[in-house]
Amino acid sequence: MTTRADVPHIRDHETDLKPAVAEEVEKVNPAMVIRDPKGRPYTVRYEQVNALLLNEFLKEHRKVERLQKQVEALTVGLQKVSAQLQLNNPTPQTVVNNQ
Repeated sequence: MTTRADVPHIRDHETDLKPAVAEEVEKVNPAMVIRDPKGRPYTVRYEQVNALLLNEFLKEHRKVERLQKQVEALTVGLQKVSAQLQLNNPTPQTVVNNQ
């Protein structure tokens, strides 16, 4: 069976990507990055990614729920205004002239 270690171009490519990904993650969340001995970003703390993603998902979910409640409240208010307008402006009646 062939592994990644047996295929040099895959192994080299993977090694080259680690610092690049770590540099991008460092811009957003420096605590998620592991540094090499020279202090440069080396890799990402992948064991923490799931917890981070779950926290961000929960924040966005709460935001969506809050916005849904606002939409519902605005819809109720619009329905009340529409009903009030209908009461204040009676429907025009059509007169039929049979001559």
